[in-house]
Amino acid sequence: MGVRWSVYIHTFCTLLLACFSVPRLLPLDHANSTRGVFTKLETMHIRSTLLGFALLISSTFQAHSAGLTVYDALILLNLNWIIILGALLPVRILLIRRILLTRTDGIPLFFQGRIPLTTCLLTFHLTATSAFGLWLFATINTFDRTNNGCTQSTIYYMFGKHTPVMHLVFRLSSITIYSLFLLPVVNIFFVHLVEVTAAVGVVCIVHTIMPVLVIVVVSFSYLEVRLPARTLRIWAMVCSLMWYGCPLVTMIIWTEKAITLNNADAGENAWSLGKSLALLLAAFAVVRTSQEVWMGVQRLQS
Repeated sequence: MGVRWSVYIHTFCTLLLACFSVPRLLPLDHANSTRGVFTKLETMHIRSTLLGFALLISSTFQAHSAGLTVYDALILLNLNWIIILGALLPVRILLIRRILLTRTDGIPLFFQGRIPLTTCLLTFHLTATSAFGLWLFATINTFDRTNNGCTQSTIYYMFGKHTPVMHLVFRLSSITIYSLFLLPVVNIFFVHLVEVTAAVGVVCIVHTIMPVLVIVVVSFSYLEVRLPARTLRIWAMVCSLMWYGCPLVTMIIWTEKAITLNNADAGENAWSLGKSLALLLAAFAVVRTSQEVWMGVQRLQS
């Protein structure tokens, strides 16, 4: 439980810090004065990703030695997807920051050998998570080497449905999805494709209010109405938080619901030194994020 909540807290702090970093991308005249917040954002993202790698490595060793239940492996995958979802905005901000500050002369960064570390960590984290997921679902009948024998009764929760992990369609779908995200660099493009598809879906859902938005935008342009810079900054932060925060909250709800359905929350309430250390690291992230958020709020009010 301590490790799980540490992942939740650290990921949300990273996302919140990223949202307050959005208005600082421009103008670049203040690049030196705003460098600190981007450095802290990069550090927090790296720590979150390394935590995900640590969970994957330790769980792999445990699965090969003492054994790991299918339920524990599914929760591990969910935690890594939570870290990945929380890293999308920070990685994008840091990549845009690098592009804006680098004189590329029209040459993409990928061909200059200057790919940011955060982007590399994200693509390899996606690869490692997908490899673990493929291993789990391809060998799900023999994956659990413990004496619990709970694979047949393990339930996964998503989209409001309770799905047995042994369900054939669920297994094949999982293998297909993890196969798409297995190759490094290619998985980044699949992430962008999923994001664009989601954006199109949102537009289709809210198409009834699109004419009103178009009328408002056209009216503002015709009347030459300019919104204050403070309003634009707040709007950018709120939109970023909603767009990247909703999938994150959804994944956390699915994880907690799966734990409840499998009646596994009672055994996780036992405290240990490892859980205390995990929450202690999350507390440091909360303190650092609170300082930056407070400075950001003061900057908006000034």
